Amino acid sequence: MNARPWIAWLLLLTLVAALPVVAEPPAASPPAEEQWEQIPAEERALLLQEYRRFQGLDAAERARVLRNFEHWQSLAPDQRQEIRGNFERFRKLPPWRRQAILRRYRAWQALPPAEREALRGRFREMKKMDPDQRQRLERQYRQWKHQHK
Repeated sequence: MNARPWIAWLLLLTLVAALPVVAEPPAASPPAEEQWEQIPAEERALLLQEYRRFQGLDAAERARVLRNFEHWQSLAPDQRQEIRGNFERFRKLPPWRRQAILRRYRAWQALPPAEREALRGRFREMKKMDPDQRQRLERQYRQWKHQHK
């Protein structure tokens, strides 16, 4: 997966998630054409581009995108806000830093599920440590890494 579709997908989700959730029945909402016209032209062009790209996906990929979107919708508003903030910080990073993060993300995705779960478990254990224990562990890791270059 290259960075552009991932970022475009996240941007689309961010745009869709930023739209207000209407609790009123559809009849009380303005017609779709009126809502569409209220969106700035640049955003409409981006949404159309992403819609066409979505329609060009195979059925399995469209299903994956829809599952991800449903997951996004199931998140609490504060969780979505945190994700938006993380994405904004990511977007503002220098290109070399974003590329490094994406490389690590791809490496993580390439790990077998069992190995990812084992690493998650180690991370949970590390979070339980007090700061002194964590510092000792980090120091030991840096020494080990230096010795094994």
